[in-house]
Amino acid sequence: MLKIDQKGNISLGNSVTPLVLNNKSSAEINYQAFRTASTDYHNALYGYIEAENLKNKYASTQEKITYTRLNKNGEETE
Repeated sequence: MLKIDQKGNISLGNSVTPLVLNNKSSAEINYQAFRTASTDYHNALYGYIEAENLKNKYASTQEKITYTRLNKNGEETE
């Protein structure tokens, strides 16, 4: 049986997984319980990451890679 406790942990049998988002959305519950990632879950998770400023924190710790784009006219741009 699938259960959610007051702390937001989802349990299925002996397996317990905490929720990531602050709301108990059906998209997150489906992901945690069945590992089914939906567009709704992706959008909610991305919104949470941006709202908590985690995207900028992560990006600031990563090595920057410069890419060169080859345009249709043959010119290269960075």
